[in-house]
Amino acid sequence: MHRLNHRELGTAIVAVCLLLLEGQAIGQSPQTKLIAELRTAPVAQRATLVKQLQNDPTTKLMDLVTAMATVDPVLKNFYLSVAQTVLERSSGSTEAELQAIVDDKKLDAAARYWAFSVLSRGDAKKRDAMLQTMLDDPALELRYEAVRLGQAEVKVLKEGGAEPAQLTEAYRKLLIAARLPEQIQQIADSLKELDQPVDLLKHFGFVSKWQLIASFDNRDRIGFNTEYEPEKSYIAKQTIDANGEYEGKATKVKWQSFETKEADGGVDLNPVFKNEKGAVAYAYAEFIAASAVDCEVRLGCTNANKVWVNGEPALSNEVYHTGAQIDQYTAPVKLKAGKNTVLVKVCQNEQTEQWAQDWKFQLRFADASGQAIQPAE
Repeated sequence: MHRLNHRELGTAIVAVCLLLLEGQAIGQSPQTKLIAELRTAPVAQRATLVKQLQNDPTTKLMDLVTAMATVDPVLKNFYLSVAQTVLERSSGSTEAELQAIVDDKKLDAAARYWAFSVLSRGDAKKRDAMLQTMLDDPALELRYEAVRLGQAEVKVLKEGGAEPAQLTEAYRKLLIAARLPEQIQQIADSLKELDQPVDLLKHFGFVSKWQLIASFDNRDRIGFNTEYEPEKSYIAKQTIDANGEYEGKATKVKWQSFETKEADGGVDLNPVFKNEKGAVAYAYAEFIAASAVDCEVRLGCTNANKVWVNGEPALSNEVYHTGAQIDQYTAPVKLKAGKNTVLVKVCQNEQTEQWAQDWKFQLRFADASGQAIQPAE
């Protein structure tokens, strides 16, 4: 019997591996290949691939849903259009598959909400029963619906003469669950009617204490990409010289303390810097984190802006007067245990229209669901 030497043995192992890989490729179904191909295909080719998947009787709902996990919203819609076709021609185990999608909280939120909508379509009792368990769901669409149902149920309790303590407890539970600012405001208003005011500034976790400095030149929008001294110093040291004095747009300028009391965390620069136009302002704050955490920095700002966290760039948006809202801009950041620093650059242009006069921002740290990261006490 011939014994393989080391070279022959190595060659044999390589051959077996190649055969195994080839077998995996051969075993991959055409629809699995198409699903993978759709993820990277040029936009012009997507419609053709979608049609092929729709016409393939072996296309499976769970394969489509799994593929949606890390794609953009437009591509998710392509996958969902295929899923709808698969659903329409399916029978038997479809409801069980849809329920499995809803129940798996690790799956894509849009896919789970779609499955939930299909399962509960035309059946209000079933919809409400499913929502009863979704107040803390990671899919914000489902959580929103659960909170809205909760609000309706508390309204019924109120109309039925429930005690204020019972209503307060119910609203507090919904306040903890809610993530959409509009819902949070509605619940806060309801609690206020019960003489239970909510500190929205704290609830949202807006940074309220700042050091401000202005004005630096932004005439002809030159300031956005100009590194003025406070910016240079911060990036180099991850902090500021609170006693520093710098050449500003028209005169020397210094840092000054500012604290907002606004419920939305708004820092209005106009009263502080006399409605200066064509100007750049900087805002610096320190945030004490109880522990290291991966989270998001979230900014609302109607002006061109940049944000740094612990000296690292996080946000950059050179747009002016397009409106502002809570969490308008978001970026992932890492907070370390203890002191963290943040610098915001807010650029005002020279427009004179009434709607172009705002010069303000709001900032907070939150997890991916929108729950505030509260500073350490």
